[in-house]
Amino acid sequence: MNMEMKEEARKIHEQSITVDTNQVGPFALYSKNMMQEVDILLAEGASGPEIWDRMTSMRARELVANDTFRKAYLENWTSAGVTTICYSLFRFANPYTFESTIEDMSDITYMMDSLPEAFVKVTKAEDLRRAKKEGKFGIIFFIENTEQFGRDLPKVDLFYGLGLRIVQLTYNSMNFVGCGCTERNDTGLSSFGLEVVARLNQLHMMIDLSHCGQKTVADTIVHSRDPVVFTHTFARALRDHARGKTDEQLQAVGEKGGYIGVASCPFFITKEKHATIEHYLRHIDHIVQVAGINHVGIGTDWYPPPHKGYAATLNAAFATVGFRPQDSVDYLRSVEGFEDWSDWPNITSGLLARGYSKGDVRKIIGGNFLRVFERIVG
Repeated sequence: MNMEMKEEARKIHEQSITVDTNQVGPFALYSKNMMQEVDILLAEGASGPEIWDRMTSMRARELVANDTFRKAYLENWTSAGVTTICYSLFRFANPYTFESTIEDMSDITYMMDSLPEAFVKVTKAEDLRRAKKEGKFGIIFFIENTEQFGRDLPKVDLFYGLGLRIVQLTYNSMNFVGCGCTERNDTGLSSFGLEVVARLNQLHMMIDLSHCGQKTVADTIVHSRDPVVFTHTFARALRDHARGKTDEQLQAVGEKGGYIGVASCPFFITKEKHATIEHYLRHIDHIVQVAGINHVGIGTDWYPPPHKGYAATLNAAFATVGFRPQDSVDYLRSVEGFEDWSDWPNITSGLLARGYSKGDVRKIIGGNFLRVFERIVG
């Protein structure tokens, strides 16, 4: 890629509202205190999920109290050039409970409230635009399961009141609402699932189907009044994997007016041992061809920790949330050209190099999500 094209990509990126629809921010950045804490936890025999939860809480507090870490963190986010992220609320040691989700939401709220000069809590489209205008970083609360609700429909309203705006119905396995993509038998939406979908529509919350099974996806597309989204997925036609979506599913979401964020996880985008940004861009190309240019975006969904000893403990732990050996989860892998979240502009450059117009690049890196978010959420 020549320097002129790189400069054009930089300008487009800087001038556009950009959104990563499944990310936690600068994923590979830990403070010195965090790295030391991981060493201590590993020496004490802590599990990967226990360390995950400790790091999630510690990051929020380090950002508030540690000037050096905060500066590096905000510089990394600035280099990524992303206006807003959809932040998946997730505690690993006790996942998808009401209490653990509230705990995670509390930590991130504390961080945003303590640093209003840096962060904007996004609950409507205007907040996203404001974040861009003011040079701040937006965060949209997002959950990847509905087990947090139990069988208590009013909990949907409670979470909405706390700022939640995106709800994924299932995470790999079966719950009260429906079935996930690695479940043995997908029976589609339950009767309670239909109630949840209707309530999410009434509250104007986005319905995400990224980890849902095929019949659950199809049921939701039929029964949802509003468009639905895949915040982070990939083309199953290019990589035959349970987490990917078929051309039929991708087309159906596009036809309903929805949004598809493309994930960059190395073991999702290719079977090859060495994953590159080229593999990732091919998935974007394919989904654009199938679903249409107005329905595709970026949902990277990849944040391996910088501590390799800790990263190695996570692979087996993901079996506890419905991933199987054949799903090839590997937190020691990377994507060449997108090793760090600050490499996000390489996606913009890559799209230009593949012949996308400036207008279409703006759609993919954030415009499409903003349009669908505003239509559904307001």
